[in-house]
Order: sequence, then C-alpha cells, then structure tokens
Amino acid sequence: MLSLASACGGSSQTAPVVADLTGQWTSTLTRPPCVGDWSVFTLQLAQSGTDLTGTLVTKDNQQFPATGAFDGQSGNIVVVLPTGTGECGAITFTIQVIDHDTSGRITAFSGQASGRCCGTILETFRFVRAAT
Repeated sequence: MLSLASACGGSSQTAPVVADLTGQWTSTLTRPPCVGDWSVFTLQLAQSGTDLTGTLVTKDNQQFPATGAFDGQSGNIVVVLPTGTGECGAITFTIQVIDHDTSGRITAFSGQASGRCCGTILETFRFVRAAT
C-alpha cells in the first residue's frame, strides 16, 4: 500500500508541450527551386489555433507567402512560388518530426519537402528556431 501511495502521489517532471510554430526558422534545400538562392532561407511563421501564415525569405531576399496547418504533432506548410517562371507553383513542407527543449518549446521540426520545380523536389528538411 505504501508503494502504491508514493507512485501515485509524485508530481510530474514533464514540462507541458507548447504546440506553437510562431517565430523565425532557418533551413536549407539540397535540390531547390529555380527562383532565388535557397542555400539558406528563413521562414517567419505566425500560428493562430492550427492555422499557419507567414513568409519564406531566400538568401538573396526573395520573399514567398506561406500558409499551412499544424496540430502540435504534424502538419504542412505550403510556400507559393511565382507563376510563369517555369516553377511548380508551390513547395510543400510536410511536418513529421518535432523537437522540444526541456521547457516543452518547439526548437526544430523536420519532414519531407516536395514539389515539381526545375525537376522534382523530394527531400528531407529540418527547420531550426532562430536565436531570439
């Protein structure tokens, strides 16, 4: 009985998970689209509920709108590219893995990027939260 009471009476050591992607993120693509320098790019996101909105900015300062959804465990971000330049129209970042720090804050997310831009884009990505 004593062991049962001590097992149930302890406090949780796990921090609550904060399922919010609001902030600035950085990443790279090995097989980028033909428009802009994607060797390093940033993604500024705002989250309201499960909805995401933001802007992706390439290294050469080209800006593209981003929208998506994130439920705390998975989701996607669609970055719209300009039409009429031989581009695919959009790159989709499908979020599959979330990394948290000890306080429960999301520090990185990764998954699969896809699109048909100057050939097929189908590779893994990893966005890391920019230092604040």
